[in-house]
Amino acid sequence: MIFFILVLLSARPELSASEAAAFPYRLDAATDATLLSVGCAAAGVSLYLYSIRPVPGWLETIRAQKDNLSEWDRPAVGRHLTGASEASDALTVAASVTPLLLTIPYLQKRENMHALTLAVMYAEVMIFVQAANGMSKALVNRKRPYLYVNNLFERKPRDGFSSSSFYSLHASLAFGSMVFLSTAVCDLFKSELRYLVLAGALPVAALAGYFRFAAGLHFPTDIIAGALIGTIIGYLIPAMHKFRSDAVTISFFSGRMTGIQAGMRF
Repeated sequence: MIFFILVLLSARPELSASEAAAFPYRLDAATDATLLSVGCAAAGVSLYLYSIRPVPGWLETIRAQKDNLSEWDRPAVGRHLTGASEASDALTVAASVTPLLLTIPYLQKRENMHALTLAVMYAEVMIFVQAANGMSKALVNRKRPYLYVNNLFERKPRDGFSSSSFYSLHASLAFGSMVFLSTAVCDLFKSELRYLVLAGALPVAALAGYFRFAAGLHFPTDIIAGALIGTIIGYLIPAMHKFRSDAVTISFFSGRMTGIQAGMRF
């Protein structure tokens, strides 16, 4: 993460006055109030559903057989790399904090509205990543890889965590954060250093996901699904806020017919 800090701070001179005036993102009271409200409501509902979901019983656990898994997911069974879970936690937390560095140049230049815009956008990314994952874990009853290890059922906990494998929150958070960071850096900075961020961001997210697999806590398909959903959310939120002077056009026409023509570009 020190790499990202140095790159972003070294790119500060590119934020000229003319570039600040062309800040590519805009907040909209109605849109952002709706996004935040829907995201928070969905997160709350998912937490409630997760709290009342049934815990897998002894017979359900004993039926967890490796042969029932797809070829993609079988390699996750029996894995337990020491320290992998902690490494994934650390990488995910670091990835989740890094995009907030984007606000520093604007705060230092007292362009507080630009900093607020970035912070709100990123908050929306995090809320929707959490809400989507929480809903999936609450509704999809998928056992974690460690429940498929033969002769170890009596030593494995049967709780909500053990049957909430689909899909990986760590992968979704890491990819959501890093895709948001990459998208925003490309839009905000003109320095060639932005390509260094692109080169480093996704490998960090991928490594966070891999460590969940190495720890025996997720199947490969859990991580792939988390990465895809995080990527979609991390890209769509900036795209929804991107300001374009030619995004909406309204023109009047007359002749045989008189009227108003409106168009929108995405």
